[in-house]
Amino acid sequence: DLKRAQLEAYQDAQRRVYIAKKIVEAKLERTRSLVEWLSLRYDIEDKDKRQLDTEVNRLGEVRDLKGILYVEGRTADVYWRTFQKLIPKKYGFLSRMHQSHQMNSTDPVNTLLNYGYAFLESRCRAAINAVGLEPSIGFLHEIAQPKYPLVYDLQEPFRWMVDATVMICVENKTFRKNDFFLTDNYVLRLKPSAIKKLLGQLRQRFNSRVRHMGKNYSWDTILQQKTRELARHLLRRNKELDFTEPLPQ
Repeated sequence: DLKRAQLEAYQDAQRRVYIAKKIVEAKLERTRSLVEWLSLRYDIEDKDKRQLDTEVNRLGEVRDLKGILYVEGRTADVYWRTFQKLIPKKYGFLSRMHQSHQMNSTDPVNTLLNYGYAFLESRCRAAINAVGLEPSIGFLHEIAQPKYPLVYDLQEPFRWMVDATVMICVENKTFRKNDFFLTDNYVLRLKPSAIKKLLGQLRQRFNSRVRHMGKNYSWDTILQQKTRELARHLLRRNKELDFTEPLPQ
């Protein structure tokens, strides 16, 4: 019944846009929260924060999937340009907006982000399987076998946890040059000992607590709760859908 309801929602243009917009709304609000947190630690220019606010606020005006993706892309461009300015030049981090940087990383920061997003993907996949949703049917991302669009959808509101973890690793000089190695095709990878170190940092972030509806939850539990809320919404047991709350504190 749940998978049938999921497919019906995907085929209903109005419902699909509603769910996709809620996913991106949460991603953008948490992106803005992360930049505010970073601005307490770094000198981020006001014009960058204003530009980010402009793009985030633009989401309220869009009415279709194309518009949602356009706003998401523009916001990501502003965000990663801001993020890049905070990374010491010695790391060689230039962008996150090109496929070559994401999939075939040649710099340490993109390599750490890739491993971090893979960890997040595994947590989203586990939550989806536990609830009984169909991972191949997403709302923001298009169906494209053998990919899993719903997994990628669910990642979006929680990517900030990986970004914050990597930033703290850079600040603390957690990883050194000998933690990485180049493959034969010049792609940078983490050594097994470094992967273990990064996983420890990520688990610490995912297990950190946040106040929500009068109780303290880990962010990993919040991720599971939001997956269940999506399932209830698809079954029309919940009229509204909210991925935004709680915001990082």
